[in-house]
This record gives sequence, structure tokens and C-alpha cells, in this order.
Amino acid sequence: NVFRPVWGRHRQPADPVMTTSETAAVDPLVLEFRQALEECERLYRTAGQTCALYHTDRLAEPPTEFVARMVDLHRGLLIKLFLEMVHADSTWSEGERVLARELVEHLATDTEPAASLVDLLDRRTDDVRNIPWQTLVAPFQQLPPLESRRGELQTLVMRIANLVSKIDGQLKPETTAQLKLIQYQLWQHLSPTDGTGVPDAKAGTAAVDQSIAASSPAAELADATTMPSEDLEAALA
Repeated sequence: NVFRPVWGRHRQPADPVMTTSETAAVDPLVLEFRQALEECERLYRTAGQTCALYHTDRLAEPPTEFVARMVDLHRGLLIKLFLEMVHADSTWSEGERVLARELVEHLATDTEPAASLVDLLDRRTDDVRNIPWQTLVAPFQQLPPLESRRGELQTLVMRIANLVSKIDGQLKPETTAQLKLIQYQLWQHLSPTDGTGVPDAKAGTAAVDQSIAASSPAAELADATTMPSEDLEAALA
């Protein structure tokens, strides 16, 4: 199983520095995906810390618990986002398997080891995909101090989704449709309103078009061979 190298490993406060040769051996898209995962965690964590330090009056729970919940929300968002993208065309490519390993290594902790995350992605796919986007981005929607970071969150989520779509070397119609759906769902919960409490439709349409245009894979990427899979473990065996 390709996950075995990360079993038993736990993330430290600071990731080890990769050597030049190790970095050169990794696909640039994988490196960018890895960086985007870290940026997503940093966004949720710093947003939580901002509220915990300066806006405790707006929190319905102790500050430390709120920061921990923000980190958990980032984990849920990344898992849902990845599953929504890879299930768009009902296949698992070699590139998607590589990204799955990156995702599990990013999320693995002392209390949530890689093996249990594999089980979560493998056997509870429907449970994860059924979590509403609104739940995962709720603090940015509900807390005024985080309103200024909504755009940053939307951009980062679409960047990660675009990287998953690019890893195959081709953008399928089903994947394009899924990108648009995710962007629209985020827009519903995070975009500025038109003054009446309703999201600004014109701004939302422009954001969708811009995000999809940025997702076109580079022409030089080789086509990846896809394989049907009924679950994650089979795809990564």
C-alpha cells in the first residue's frame, strides 16, 4: 500500500527542510499542492487566533477550543474538497493517488494517524462529501472580524481544486463542471451581498469564470492513465 511509508509518522510544528535533490524529484504541481495545503491550515489557524486574541466577545466557546475547531474545519474542508474533485469523473489517476498521499501526510497527527485517515477517505466517502460547505466555512461567514479574509479563502480553495484537476494532464468536462459547482457554492456563502442580503450575482459569475480560466492544465503535461476504483484503498494499493 502506497500509504505505508507515512504510517506511524506524525506532523511536527515545523516540517523538515527538503534537500535540493529531494525537491527536484517532486512534480512541481505536487509541491504547489503541498504548499497550498499548508496555506489553508495557516489561514484557518491564524483566523482562529485573531478571534481568540482580539474578539473573544464574539465567540461562543473558549478561545483555545475555537482555535482547535478552526484547525479541524480546515481538515474537513480539505478532505471534502479533494473527494469532490477526484469523484467528479469516477476515476482515480496516478497523479490523484500521489496527491492523496500528500493530503494524508498533511492531515496525520498523533490523535489522527494516517491509517485512520485512509479508512475515513476509503469507507466514509459519502459521509464526508455530505458535510455542507456552509459548515466548513461558517466562521468566515458569521464572524465580522473574518469577513476580510473571505476572498483569500475562496481563492485558496479554488487553487487547490485547480491543482487536483491539473494533475491528470487534461481537464475533463466533468471536472470543469465540478470546479464551477464548488466555486458557486463557495460564492453563495462567502461573497459580498448586493445590499439586500443576497449574494451579488454579477460578481459571483465573474469569479467563476476567472477561476475556471486559471485551471487550464499546461499543454506540456503528459496524459495520465486513469483506472476505475470503487474505493480509495483499491486505487492506492
